[in-house]
This record gives sequence, structure tokens and C-alpha cells, in this order.
Amino acid sequence: MLDLNLEKQVKFAGKKSADDVPYYYNAAQAFICASRTETQGLTYLEAMASGLPILARPDKVLEGLVHEGTTGFYFETEEELARTVERFARRSKEEVDELKKNIHETIRQLDREVFYHNIMEVYESALKDFNPE
Repeated sequence: MLDLNLEKQVKFAGKKSADDVPYYYNAAQAFICASRTETQGLTYLEAMASGLPILARPDKVLEGLVHEGTTGFYFETEEELARTVERFARRSKEEVDELKKNIHETIRQLDREVFYHNIMEVYESALKDFNPE
């Protein structure tokens, strides 16, 4: 096991109520997930909606969300995770601000207004296909 001496920088808060979760996202500087599988990726979306860069293993649910160096960073091994966290921690405020701007632009594509517009297009297309005039 790799010992990085991060006890002062990393806190494992344990299970929290849904009402408290946004406070934890807003207190963080990044969202790190070492999970090997993710079914829906909702935690990634929540983190990005809070403006957090994502550090994660490559996963199909992250396609279109996490772009290497633009909205987050990928890693495969424990050693890569350690190097990724170190590189992220050394980023300047301007670099982090640029990441957050990119994250905002990416997550905005999934907001409820955009979702509504997209789903209505699907429904209207389905209605036309089902009942052509």
C-alpha cells in the first residue's frame, strides 16, 4: 500500500444525509473517485455541478464529461493517482479557474432547460414517426 501522508489534506467524512452533501462538495477542491465501475455517474454530475474537477479512473459514464486536462484527469493505478493528485495540487489559481470554467460549460449542457429541450425533441420525433401526417 502506498503511504502519501495526506492525513491533513484528505478527510473521509463517512455517510452524510442528502441535504448535507452539497456542503461537502462546496468545501472540496476536487472530486476523486477510484471506483472501477459506476452505473449512472450521478456523483460525478453532482461534483461537476459544484464546479469540482474530476480525478477518476476511465469509465464509459465519464465520456463527454471528463476531458483530460480540461474538466478533470484520469488515472489507472495507485501510483498514477498519487501523481495526478500532486500535479493537481500544484496548479495555479488561474489554471484551476480555467478548469472550473470548462466544467461549468460542460455541465451546463445537462441542466434542466437543456434536458427539457432535448427530451421534447425526442418525444416530438417519436410522435411524428408514430403518427405521420
